[in-house]
Amino acid sequence: MDVQVASFWFGSPLSCVERVCIQSFLDHGIPFHLYVLNLNMDVPDGVILHDARDIYADDQMELLSGSRKRAAVFSDVFRMYMLQKTDFVWVDLDIYCVNPLDFESDYLFGVVWRKKAMNNCVLRLPRNSLALKLIVNFLESEVPLPFWLSDDHIKKLVNRYEAGEQITLYDLPWTTTGPSVTRWALTLTGEIDRGQHWHLYWPRRGFVDPSQDIDYYEPDWVRFHHFQGETRSQIHDLYEGIPPKGSYIDFICNRHGINPENYPVV
Repeated sequence: MDVQVASFWFGSPLSCVERVCIQSFLDHGIPFHLYVLNLNMDVPDGVILHDARDIYADDQMELLSGSRKRAAVFSDVFRMYMLQKTDFVWVDLDIYCVNPLDFESDYLFGVVWRKKAMNNCVLRLPRNSLALKLIVNFLESEVPLPFWLSDDHIKKLVNRYEAGEQITLYDLPWTTTGPSVTRWALTLTGEIDRGQHWHLYWPRRGFVDPSQDIDYYEPDWVRFHHFQGETRSQIHDLYEGIPPKGSYIDFICNRHGINPENYPVV
């Protein structure tokens, strides 16, 4: 099966973190598609750019840069429509490919089995997936009430609705439009059993620690690393936008020919 991956980006220029993640797929021979709002943005050679509006658009698009949560919700929604309309595998732009996973499966996502929890940082669902249809149905609801959440969450939303407020996806608690609704739908249909163990997708933390041995990050069984927001924040807040020398981020930037000083985290 020929595999191609895709993601979404807007706003600030791609930093060394996003660039090294993209390059990790390209250097494994995996085509990388990037959906953007500005087709003139600077991207690594080989990236295939697309207008994000061809997949999904709403009246919040022009406001994304003003709210981290709004951007997160938009990204959650966008990936579901992308899965419906393309055969690409979704990857967050902070997913680093150490060794490609066996992409033959129609289902790709990490599951913490003991908690029935999952993450949508790498995601593939077949277009005819019942869970995918249920997720999109929820996202398109006139009143998106996430009934699987706690009674306290539901009560607050109901009170707001009864007070005359319009409830939108952007009003829901963090992760509701992402891992939360995805876990609910996959669990309901039984498709969650088609996922993979979480350690293939986010096995390690602490990527800016120069004292940590590089071999710690790349045992044979590791396929991806998920840097998450904390890595980007640490580089920005503690190291003036440049990963510290000797850290894992610094190491992989060197591996893929990326000079972090040219692409600092801003």
